[in-house]
Amino acid sequence: MKSFKYILFILIVSVLVLVLVNQKETDAPESLNSDAENSISEVLPSEEELNLGNMDLQELNIEVNEQDGTIATTFTGILEEIDTSCFADGECFAIIDGKHVTTIEGWKEGALGKTIITENPGAGFGDLDAYIGQEVEVYAAITKEGKFSLYGSEDYYIKTL
Repeated sequence: MKSFKYILFILIVSVLVLVLVNQKETDAPESLNSDAENSISEVLPSEEELNLGNMDLQELNIEVNEQDGTIATTFTGILEEIDTSCFADGECFAIIDGKHVTTIEGWKEGALGKTIITENPGAGFGDLDAYIGQEVEVYAAITKEGKFSLYGSEDYYIKTL
């Protein structure tokens, strides 16, 4: 099973290298103008670093944004914990099936996804505590640290099911 994960990981990295190499240098953002191998290592963590929680690597539905090279995935899991301490230390996050999903960083700017509570559309991240133990769906970027983040697109979300 581990060899299958390794082969799948190598296949994903190979596809990403092909995408980056075939991209016109003038069309690529500055972060992707460097050598393709360095770009891949910047956007995709190694298999050991990727915090999949209870998920196997082959369960990841990886999507590559060709404009900026970010990598995103969609998954479902049980909401285990939320941390609203971004008001104190700068980061709010959720733990879903052992996966760390950054939702807010007080000092960070840029496009940010949202929390969708289907039964209460006006509710926000802090209201997720009522849904601990329930299944949620996540669409988020995979960070180079091996975590997940709602930063990078307004389309990213954590949604109650």
